[in-house]
Amino acid sequence: RQPKPGMNVLFYLWTRLSYIPWHNDLNQPAGLTIYLNRQWNRDSGGLYLYEDDQGEIRGIVPQGNLGVMQEGGVPHATTPVYMSGGVRLTMQIWLGEPLS
Repeated sequence: RQPKPGMNVLFYLWTRLSYIPWHNDLNQPAGLTIYLNRQWNRDSGGLYLYEDDQGEIRGIVPQGNLGVMQEGGVPHATTPVYMSGGVRLTMQIWLGEPLS
């Protein structure tokens, strides 16, 4: 089967001390992150942070098979993976045609 135009699937291995700084994915209509580690907790780091409509920072602890769907324009980041956290595994799915 041919992949649909505008849909990309990427696998990431986030090593110790890796993180994603604040950004908003304005060039993508929507994205889905699926966490693949069977065991993970907040003491491992790598939390997903986002800014809600009221400007409050919220966080999500990665859990195996948890999916986080987001439309472009929402500010978000991740905290660093701690030295004791191991490697954080994610699948990133970009949905729709990239915006120019």
